[in-house]
Amino acid sequence: TQVNVLDCTTGADVRRLDITGISGGVFALNMIDVADDGAIYAVNLRTDTSSGFGIKIYRWADEAAVPTVAFDGIPSNGDGIRLGDTLAAIGSGSDTVLVAGSNDGNANGTDPGDTSFAIFETGDGLNFSGAVQDFGGTQTNVGAFRLGIDFLDLDTVIGRETGAGNFGVVADYSAGSATLAGEAELNSAGEAPLAVDRSRDLLATDDINSNDVRLYNIVDPDNPVFLGIFNNTTSFNSNINGTGDLKFGNGMLYAMNSNNGIQAFQVVVPEPTTVALLAIGCVAVVTRRRH
Repeated sequence: TQVNVLDCTTGADVRRLDITGISGGVFALNMIDVADDGAIYAVNLRTDTSSGFGIKIYRWADEAAVPTVAFDGIPSNGDGIRLGDTLAAIGSGSDTVLVAGSNDGNANGTDPGDTSFAIFETGDGLNFSGAVQDFGGTQTNVGAFRLGIDFLDLDTVIGRETGAGNFGVVADYSAGSATLAGEAELNSAGEAPLAVDRSRDLLATDDINSNDVRLYNIVDPDNPVFLGIFNNTTSFNSNINGTGDLKFGNGMLYAMNSNNGIQAFQVVVPEPTTVALLAIGCVAVVTRRRH
């Protein structure tokens, strides 16, 4: 188990985070994100949460810190589900909010988290409580948020799965309840990992079947405007689990398609209606496997 810090331009290995005390789960660490204040969060993977088999979310205050446990257990309404395939963060300090997409863990198809996601909130910036957001009304597909998730704002998330159409599910949430707010139509059913640039109303996706990175304008999340398709890679390795992640930051976009490395792009916005991705650096080979 390692957490590697890579140079954001060259992909060179810079350092590793301290992993003291990290243990448990199908994978001890699976997904990672960084909040607006630079705090780093990572979650393990549980394929079926139950008594004694909850998820753990770890927190590093910065790259030099020893990790602390931010959450350890089962979120409310979260028994019998799969958690840890996705993780996203928004906010900072005591206003930090985390989200993890969930899926059916015990194959009964009846748990609130089978079709939903879990929200984790904190009062002190260190210790978090979690709750599955239950779609009490119109339901989404089982696992609709499992392979890609991010915040559109503090009260709205967008999620993706594969094998159930080419749209992202947009959902509002509050106090343990979720409401289907719309469906963002995309270009391909293979687009699963995703990221949102909230400052510029951009959505990026990675196609798990091709390494193609697509960019959309989502001023209206229900009606994404396709801006372009980009690909730095020269070959493709199978990603049968449909896993990966993308992240915007400092004018850059990073896209990882499991077994295919990390692509790095500079996001250029010369005019309000024009966006381009410029390839930089090199493709760093990173292999990730999941059950």
